[in-house]
Amino acid sequence: MMPSVASFSDTYLPTLNGVTYTIATWKKWWDIRGGEMHVIYPKSKYDPQQKEWPVSSVPFPFYPGYRLAFPFNPAPHKNMDIVHTHTPFSLGLAGQKMAKKYNLPLVASYHTPLSKYVGYISPTALISRSLSKTSNRWESRFLNRADLILVHSENALTDLREIGVTSPITLLKNGIDTSLFKPVNAESFLTDHGLNSDQTILGYTGRHGYEKNIHELIQLASSIDATILIGGDGPDRKNLESQANKFDANVLFLGRLPREDLPAFYSALDLFIFPSPVETQGIVALESIACGTPVVAADQGALLETITEGVTGTHYQSGSPSSLIEKTLDSLSNRKNLCKNCISHRDSISIDATIDQLSQLYQSLL
Repeated sequence: MMPSVASFSDTYLPTLNGVTYTIATWKKWWDIRGGEMHVIYPKSKYDPQQKEWPVSSVPFPFYPGYRLAFPFNPAPHKNMDIVHTHTPFSLGLAGQKMAKKYNLPLVASYHTPLSKYVGYISPTALISRSLSKTSNRWESRFLNRADLILVHSENALTDLREIGVTSPITLLKNGIDTSLFKPVNAESFLTDHGLNSDQTILGYTGRHGYEKNIHELIQLASSIDATILIGGDGPDRKNLESQANKFDANVLFLGRLPREDLPAFYSALDLFIFPSPVETQGIVALESIACGTPVVAADQGALLETITEGVTGTHYQSGSPSSLIEKTLDSLSNRKNLCKNCISHRDSISIDATIDQLSQLYQSLL
């Protein structure tokens, strides 16, 4: 029997990022398997579906699109078997409180290295360093209360041990819904955006955060004969658009794409370019691979594990325009083999494998 799970997250739909995608996908497939996964999240314009529980919230002033929750009485609290937190902040604390009150096992997923994001609220480098140390202490204290911590890469596991986390840690990939993310005919998508399959098309989709180094795609577009498609949105978008105009780069900003359009987006690309050095897994890279599109990724963080070198893509030296150009051209010349490899890796990154392992981990705590 599948246990009933109360998942607490400070970010959820309609905000689009790797965390919300992961939680929504896990909930969908957990329910398909016959379990119940309830999601407690900050109230917004999103209309809650079954087993989704919004709590009072206000906009987070330092990061557009995020909200600060006030979980005075978060539901549900009855007939739960497991509490699973996806945040170390307000709703994560509410999840800890619930687990303690009802004597339930507490699982914590580690999605985001907080110290990498303090620049959003820090006016100076000195304050930023101080905030990084404070966030590490907070994160360590929060996670050490969990019975089990889930991470998406060995790199993330190492990072947590280095900041003093001693609770048990297990590696669990997020998993991709391969029933949705698969190679599709992208002709209509290309036509809708004034493109054709004879062009070399590179792309990225995801949150436009300053820490994501998306400006490296702008530099790439100004250096090679290719069209760059950038999907998503975020606080760095205006700056990126300004850079594209300055370099007269062949870049199309698509904005937030409906989830059902993403397989066509990935399938339209010759390569997916992923410059972010701060990922704990990089779920959009896995979505691209599931659609048969190889990835050229920064040689930082979890992307060293998410992308199998020479198999599902390659890595370039982060911060080096010449390295990015070289690896992109090399991958284009070897694209046919890389695409075949991506297709063969679909089963290993599917959500089915993740849900199987997640169920086993929950059961081990009961």
